Amino acid sequence: MKLFSVLISCATIYAHAAMHTRTIELQKKLQHIPDYIVNPIIGGVSAAASMFVYTPLGSYCQNRHIQGLPIELKKPHHWWRGYRTIAANNMYVIAIQNAIYRSLITKMNSANHTLASWNTIFAASIAGGVSGPVNSVSQLITLHQQNTGSSIINTINSFPDTYKSLHRGTLPAIYRGMLFANTYINCLPFIKKRINEHCANNAVVVIVSALISAAFATATTQPFQVVITKLHADIEKKQFKGPRDAFRKTISQGGIKALYAGGLYRTIGNILAIPTLNYIQKKLYKLKNPC
Repeated sequence: MKLFSVLISCATIYAHAAMHTRTIELQKKLQHIPDYIVNPIIGGVSAAASMFVYTPLGSYCQNRHIQGLPIELKKPHHWWRGYRTIAANNMYVIAIQNAIYRSLITKMNSANHTLASWNTIFAASIAGGVSGPVNSVSQLITLHQQNTGSSIINTINSFPDTYKSLHRGTLPAIYRGMLFANTYINCLPFIKKRINEHCANNAVVVIVSALISAAFATATTQPFQVVITKLHADIEKKQFKGPRDAFRKTISQGGIKALYAGGLYRTIGNILAIPTLNYIQKKLYKLKNPC
């Protein structure tokens, strides 16, 4: 029994040493790769992981609730319908947001030496806005995949104008992207810093900051999300002519409360996704810049 314990201990030490060696080798390789290549990779990996925990509540349950469709709790295999679509999208979205934001910040920093708050807001708004159209397309496809269980190609081919229909909901998606990028890039670090001043427990800081930032993101962007989802569900344009018409009819039918339909599901999804995204990005950037 003692021999077995010794062997287990030796194996554990060896595995830890091997992992440490590989980490150092990976750090050396990453340090020689340009930022414009590393930033999209880090954004993509972290986005795919965060979407795995986000999709069941933040996408599936929210979309079903906004459409007034039953949430199939007894069919968990339906919860991740469209995950590959939304994960692939967010790999691109987070990667582009990271690359654009860091590029703009670097340029403004070199020009001004000190960055004002409006610089970071501007950079985050541009980064979020640019990713809006692609984000809208993926969520449109995902919604119909969740409703039908079809593949990406079959889903698109079922649209009345096939690929022309993919632009539905683009404008509100741009506005939502600008607001959400600012929440994650600017508000989240600010909130964490303030909480850190009163609490030394890192786990508590991460959980509380994720809760506050997720609630803030829902409060500021959910009306756009509801309008986007309604436009996506009405791909044949039988109910809504466009964003303004969807916004007006949503309020007339259910009041301001209707603009926050599905908000609870999205908030919980973001509470799970934001720390995942933040944690993985920090770990990967630490590999790139260990100092």
